[in-house]
Amino acid sequence: MNTSALENATPERTVVRNYDSLIQALRDRQTELGLTVEKIDELSGLPSGYTGKLLGAAQMKAIGPLSLGLLLETLGLELVPRPNVEATKSMSPRWEKRVRPSHDAQRLSSRAKHRKFPAILFRVLGKRSVKARMDKTTEEQRSAIGRRAAIARWRAVRKARRSRRSQGKASG
Repeated sequence: MNTSALENATPERTVVRNYDSLIQALRDRQTELGLTVEKIDELSGLPSGYTGKLLGAAQMKAIGPLSLGLLLETLGLELVPRPNVEATKSMSPRWEKRVRPSHDAQRLSSRAKHRKFPAILFRVLGKRSVKARMDKTTEEQRSAIGRRAAIARWRAVRKARRSRRSQGKASG
C-alpha cells in the first residue's frame, strides 16, 4: 500500500474518551494492519510479549508515556485532541476561570521548584545508599564507622569553639 493512499484514507475511527477506548482504538488499528503483537514488539523496540500485556484481554500492564509513543508510532497513529461538544455543554457552567499569578511570582516559584527538587532527590538517594551500605557491613564495621563520625563531629565542635575564643580575644 503506498503512502498517498494511506494519507487519503479516512476510515471510521474509535473516539477516545478514556483509557479503555484508547486500548480499543489501538486494538482496532492492530487488526486493521494485520499485525501480531510479536511484530509490534519487534518494530517498536518494546520487550517481547509487552504489547500483549498492554493490549491483551487481561491488560496486565498499563500504557505509560514511553510505550504510548512507541505504540502510536509503530501503528502509524497520532492523537489529535478536539473539543467534545456534549461534555463542554455539561461542564462549562462549572468551570471557573483561573487567575494567573504575576509574571515575577510565576518565575520565582519555578526557580524554587528547581532548587528544591535536587535536595529532595539527594536526600532520598542518600537514605537508600546508607541503608544499602549498612546492610552490607558487619556490626563491628558499623561501630567503627560511627566512632569515626563521632570523632569528626567533636573535632568540628572543638574547632568552632577555638575560633570563637580567638575572635573574642581579638575584639576584646
